[in-house]
Amino acid sequence: MKSFFLLGRNPSLSVAEILSYLDVRNIEVQDWELNGNALLIDSEQRLDFKSMINSLGGTIAAGTASITGSQEEVLDFIEKKDICPWKENKFDYSVIAFCERDFEEVIIDAMKSSFKLNKVRAMIKPSLGVVAIQNGARASGTPTKLLTRDKLYFIFEGIETSFGTIAAVFDADASEKRDMNKPVRREELAISPRMAKILINLAELKPGQTVIDPFCGIGGVMQEAMLQDINAIGVDLDSSALEGARQNDRWLKKTYHPTATSTFILGDSQRVNISPADGVATEPSLGQLLKNIVPKEEAYKMQKRFEDLMIGVIKNSKKSLHRGAKIAFTAPYIQTHHARIGCNSKRILEETGLKMSIIKNGKNLAYPISELRNKKVVSREMFVFEY
Repeated sequence: MKSFFLLGRNPSLSVAEILSYLDVRNIEVQDWELNGNALLIDSEQRLDFKSMINSLGGTIAAGTASITGSQEEVLDFIEKKDICPWKENKFDYSVIAFCERDFEEVIIDAMKSSFKLNKVRAMIKPSLGVVAIQNGARASGTPTKLLTRDKLYFIFEGIETSFGTIAAVFDADASEKRDMNKPVRREELAISPRMAKILINLAELKPGQTVIDPFCGIGGVMQEAMLQDINAIGVDLDSSALEGARQNDRWLKKTYHPTATSTFILGDSQRVNISPADGVATEPSLGQLLKNIVPKEEAYKMQKRFEDLMIGVIKNSKKSLHRGAKIAFTAPYIQTHHARIGCNSKRILEETGLKMSIIKNGKNLAYPISELRNKKVVSREMFVFEY
């Protein structure tokens, strides 16, 4: 079963997230291809896109391939088959194309012929918005624009050519509205819903399990976990932040009625007792908000302080975890005059007795995965350790 995913600004991170999401649900991935910010996955099972789109942080849209083969086979399929699975005879549509422009035009002409043959009044709408990819490239397909389309098709050019329809689009406006409506917000310090979801999935957590966030702040990770029916334990040393997390928790339960439970602990995550859990997903403080590039020596000192903190937190969290549990976290990635400097993950692993997690079916993907923030001195690296 070939499935198409339109990814966000960091394709490598999105692929790792999707593979982790599928792996913990025992969905076997046979192969995958990446073309820009488009991903084609070959899996044994049909995927539940509408459920996935709400759980994933790095995916814009997803759907199923109707045909995969040579260009000639795809064109023949379009010309001879009814390519409208919605059983409607009048609609607007757009095409998300990851192929040469000339071939895209040939496909669209074949689609128009197919619609005419099957007496379907379909009007193409070309504008899909622009996504700025982390590597500097630009690609079409923003959630806001895609949601305005009645129907969406895709073309994916890889080893073979795939053509199909989009089944689900992430509602970014609804997600932003939910985030903005929380009673307590911290613009610069709080983790985004997108990043919270990514960490939860990289930690390979699923409904019914329990996540620990040792640096919960106002509860961003906890809230996204609970919306996925994952129980959440939040720890923070800052009493005002923890009170904000409690307020947000009460609001979430009143507004969205999640069935998952929440537990709040005021204290140092290096020392407090934490109930048993299935994984850790957290964004520690990435350090002070730097506006100017720092000398290399200062960056190393900042990373040493971060490493010391994470060693203590991970050692304490291990007491609550089972073997095989994953610890997904972000770490500062600091720009100096010569290069970016990350934390010494080898030192953290050696002192905690953990190992770097391997992305199943990840091919050339490996942690850490950088999450660069435009014009920011301090960006992120994403790590996943395994107990």
